[in-house]
Amino acid sequence: MTVLRFQSTLAKRHRVLPAAPPSRVARMLALAHLIERLVAERRVASYSEVARRLGITDARMVQVCDLVLLAPSIQEALLSGQVRIDPKRAQRITREPSWAAQESRLAAIESDVG
Repeated sequence: MTVLRFQSTLAKRHRVLPAAPPSRVARMLALAHLIERLVAERRVASYSEVARRLGITDARMVQVCDLVLLAPSIQEALLSGQVRIDPKRAQRITREPSWAAQESRLAAIESDVG
């Protein structure tokens, strides 16, 4: 049996490079959104139940779920891979009361790192 393999000229000209794996904060943010949805849909009784099922403390659950308080622009940048910061810095940004203050804090962090 002969197997023919075809490769388009487009694929030859534009090699697709594997994407970098999502950062830890991006994965945590995605988890936070999933947890929020499960609680909102009443598929789990409480955040404590989720924490127990995941084998983490309630305090850690709060840290993870606080990531949904980030400004939408920051969440988008984290999830798209445009911004890569460590979880502790992301947690500090969530403490800012306004999205504008969060964006300023992120800009300050990026200028310190870069």
